[in-house]
Amino acid sequence: AAAAAAQLFRGAHAAAVASQLFRGPAFGGRPARRAEGARAAAAAAQLFRGAHAAAVASQLFRGPAFGGRPARRAEGARAAAAAAQLFRGGDLEKEFNASSSLTVSTFMWNVHWQCSVAARGSSADCKRKVTKRFVELAQEAAASMVASIELSNGMSEPVHLPSHGLWGWTQVDGPCSRGHRGDSSALAFAPGWRVLESGGGCLRHDDDTRAFAVAKVQPPTAVEGCPSLCVVAVHAPHQEITRGYEEVSRVCGDAAQRCVLAMGDWNVDANGVAGLWSRFIGGDAPHFVEPNERTCCFPESEHYGVYDHLASNIPGARAADAGHQVHSYQVLEENPVQQHRPVVARIALPSGR
Repeated sequence: AAAAAAQLFRGAHAAAVASQLFRGPAFGGRPARRAEGARAAAAAAQLFRGAHAAAVASQLFRGPAFGGRPARRAEGARAAAAAAQLFRGGDLEKEFNASSSLTVSTFMWNVHWQCSVAARGSSADCKRKVTKRFVELAQEAAASMVASIELSNGMSEPVHLPSHGLWGWTQVDGPCSRGHRGDSSALAFAPGWRVLESGGGCLRHDDDTRAFAVAKVQPPTAVEGCPSLCVVAVHAPHQEITRGYEEVSRVCGDAAQRCVLAMGDWNVDANGVAGLWSRFIGGDAPHFVEPNERTCCFPESEHYGVYDHLASNIPGARAADAGHQVHSYQVLEENPVQQHRPVVARIALPSGR
């Protein structure tokens, strides 16, 4: 737990990540421990809000939140000692108590429709393996939110990620269907993020189906100037965007003006994002767009694109210290035709006081 916490608590909001630490693989992941992990997660969420981490860690790991059973006391004492050192070591204590930003880790991946429906040479097992890998990569990134693109049942029904390992998350679907054609985008939010309103649909009026999902959310800690955030998962068409503005406005209201996080497959490089943004989000133009490197597509001998980005117009937003990560292509043994590289992008948002 101490080793995992060292990763999770660097630049992250402790109350939010504690839930992942105690429920997920870092806590062992064994089914027999899930109920206890859930109790510990709930206690940790309370303890780490506004508290001195080094002090409360000792109580957390020794006390009722860790189970409290006599057989576990020695283990709890060892964890408490390690945690006390962990949270005092280096600059972590200073960082935790004096931090003026909320680090949001995001994960996005366009797995491409061929894998989801076993078409054009993709195997019948491609969707199952890609879904499993999606969840694993999101957990490894300690993601607060994820965007899935074209990971679907059929062409337009997004796979429900909370049923495949993102336990306790809240998913927002953005299906787009027209005739025999379709597309899918979905957002999912970790425990601690509250979805206030949601929607989605198509970004064009014709049969060039490209989907988006949108949610108005309340983060686990306040963001300066943003009572709520407008979060969008986007799969931009290769043509002009002709729809979506009304739905984003309906869902997000004033949050669309300057409190937006939008991520996914934009089908343009970073320089082209602002033009697409103005068509269906509006408000202030994004000043943050990362990463800006090749993410498309497998096989690279046939495709090229700098397409997958996280963008924001939140004043004061900046790249988090941990930066971003562009993964290699996944489950290649199943021939995932035109798959994009999975992307982790981290952003630091100014905390409200």
